[in-house]
Amino acid sequence: MNRHSFDKTQEVRIKVLQGMSLIIALVALVVAYVNIIISKVYILGAIEVLLAVFCFYTYYKTCISASKVWHRWAVAYAYFFVVFLAVYILKTDEGITHWICTFPILAYLLFGKKHGFISSFCLLFASVIPLYSFLSLGGANSLHLIVNLGLSYMTIWTVSHIYEAMRYSNQETILNLALRDPLTKAFNRRALQSRFSKQTIIDEPLCIALIDIDFFKKVNDKYGHDAGDAVLTQLTELFVEKFKDDNVFRMGG
Repeated sequence: MNRHSFDKTQEVRIKVLQGMSLIIALVALVVAYVNIIISKVYILGAIEVLLAVFCFYTYYKTCISASKVWHRWAVAYAYFFVVFLAVYILKTDEGITHWICTFPILAYLLFGKKHGFISSFCLLFASVIPLYSFLSLGGANSLHLIVNLGLSYMTIWTVSHIYEAMRYSNQETILNLALRDPLTKAFNRRALQSRFSKQTIIDEPLCIALIDIDFFKKVNDKYGHDAGDAVLTQLTELFVEKFKDDNVFRMGG
């Protein structure tokens, strides 16, 4: 059974990409103005302008429903790269290191639990390298910065991971409630309609068997509804064993 037609995760991620693209673009323009006009850091400012332009482009693509998967990767990792570059150029003087704590949130919202975890770990490791190199310059202050930034990062990372894990678990629960019969755990009428509508588009042979239990009412009347439920459950398990879970649906009441 194809559950993707009922899964709205990708639609949510596109909305997140749309909002994050606009926010990053606006922030990048403000920071670029400060770096070019006030701080005279022209190279960094020019790169931030390019980041803003690309984020505005991605925002436009999401608005017309033409965004691609690579847009998410490009926006996220372009943002990560610019923040790392700013840390290397500005060091810790401008408070640019605070932006590192936004990495886990962005990674989990755009990529999900597995990719978010891997990205957050790699980005944390990559963040420590430039900050550690500043220890010889800043002494104890730089050490305090690394400790506090690391703890803040780990806290936000943990919260982001728990949130995404709970979201995924809740989504699976909702999908099961929507697509499966609560008694037999077989797929229900809604799932069959979705499966059938997709199968008819594909030019392949299709075979459907509709099975009814004769005199089932007598089972309920003689042995009780609990016994009838047990019969339905065991019969469904037999069908699942023979025909696989994706091919078994319950149409009755």
